[in-house]
Amino acid sequence: MTEEKISSPASHWRRRKWSSPIPSDQAARQGNITRMAFELLGKDGAISFLNSEFADLGGRPLAIATASTAGQARVLTAMQDLASGGARIDDVVAAQ
Repeated sequence: MTEEKISSPASHWRRRKWSSPIPSDQAARQGNITRMAFELLGKDGAISFLNSEFADLGGRPLAIATASTAGQARVLTAMQDLASGGARIDDVVAAQ
């Protein structure tokens, strides 16, 4: 029985470029809005809501909430409206 030597490609050992992380204030807003979405809308509703385009908000809620405190407030208000029974997530997403 012969033993084969397995080698890894040279690219495996090269240093990778690391992208710079998002600023801490944006990361905090992203985490907060995601946590609130899961609490208010449930897992599937949160994922659907945060990643869908909404003309009324001006884009994807996750990106809007991450970008500024004003955007975070707008997205939170929209989530609270949805959670209070004003509309179902599926209806809102389907209307887009």
